[in-house]
Amino acid sequence: MNTGDDFDAIYRSLDEYGNWLLAHNPDVALIGNIVPVGTEYFKTYEDDLAILNREGLRLYLAPSDAERIDLVDLVDEFASLLVTHVEADLVIVDSAGAVVDRARVPRRLRSVLMVRDGAGYWRLVSLEPAGEAVPEP
Repeated sequence: MNTGDDFDAIYRSLDEYGNWLLAHNPDVALIGNIVPVGTEYFKTYEDDLAILNREGLRLYLAPSDAERIDLVDLVDEFASLLVTHVEADLVIVDSAGAVVDRARVPRRLRSVLMVRDGAGYWRLVSLEPAGEAVPEP
């Protein structure tokens, strides 16, 4: 569930759901489960899923785990997080499962804004680059 105040678990859940949409079920009707309808981020997701559907492609990010999630600020129904993602492989496959493209995604640091809706569910409003990720020890 994406309720409560365990922002580490909430972010991981929303992130994994987004990855599931891209890899297994690019249904635009499901975007609202993780992103507020009408936001710029919603439109970006909608466009990405439309391309995957039109081209018969799926996108996999492995591993997709965030390495570190820090709560920066919590004001009313808004939470700001700083998230460090591990280095990962991005793989695009066609409907037959053949690899169409792949890229190495470096460690990245992102600023994440979430909003809690009237029912208490958190949604992703934006994910923006936030500078260089600290190198792994």
